[in-house]
Amino acid sequence: MAEIPNLGREPSASVVIASYNAEETILPTLRSILAQNWDEEFEVIVADSSTDRTPDLISQEFPSVRLL
Repeated sequence: MAEIPNLGREPSASVVIASYNAEETILPTLRSILAQNWDEEFEVIVADSSTDRTPDLISQEFPSVRLL
């Protein structure tokens, strides 16, 4: 399970992903974002009103990602 890096300070950036019924693509998307080399603390937010399993998949594999 990938974790968002914690550099001991507040996030200086947010990554906001608009998704809807993206169960086929959301996990590879989040893995790609979290695999980047970030110099600053950041948070990932997924704006989601899906009716598929997208929110469940995110919560299970990436508990530190916020769902709106």
